[in-house]
Amino acid sequence: YSNPATASLGGKISQAINMVESGHATTFNVTPDTGYQIDDISGCGGSLTQNSYKTAVINAQCTVTVSFKLSTYKITTQATTGGQISPESIDVSYNTNTSFTISRDIGYQIGSETERSCMVAEGMRAEDQKARIISNYYCELSREFIKHFIAQKHPEKAEELANYVVVSLQGLSAAAFSGLPASRVVTVAELAGISISSLISS
Repeated sequence: YSNPATASLGGKISQAINMVESGHATTFNVTPDTGYQIDDISGCGGSLTQNSYKTAVINAQCTVTVSFKLSTYKITTQATTGGQISPESIDVSYNTNTSFTISRDIGYQIGSETERSCMVAEGMRAEDQKARIISNYYCELSREFIKHFIAQKHPEKAEELANYVVVSLQGLSAAAFSGLPASRVVTVAELAGISISSLISS
């Protein structure tokens, strides 16, 4: 029997068509795109285990259909004494924006401690496993981009310099998150730039 498979936007299923002998089962591999997850899958009496969909024994032509949906991530907020931020918790879909309302109590102002660091670096330390996976993916993507850029003129130093840049950025992000004033963060960043220039010219 010819058993086709169809997938919605947000992922793919392979093979698109499986030829199966009567009395046998077959397996389809389901792969969500980045930022998506499996929403529903059905057909041919099968069952899903992780990203593998195994049909029941095939005795007639049938179709497997899979749909995907955007992954969602929970963002929680916390305010110190002197004000509020709302909502306290919200679910946000992948690659979308959201907003929060900040209100100050009388006699208070929004201080530098509310400034955040790099969202990718923060995501790498997040409790949410999916957030960590996506953040690490973008961090590695950035590292490869930096490495490729440096390799155009200094291929022999591209690997170590790319690592240096990424680690420096992570350190600066952690310092900003811990409350280091912006002026000091900029000074350290400038010193890191001088160090990189020195490493390139050496």
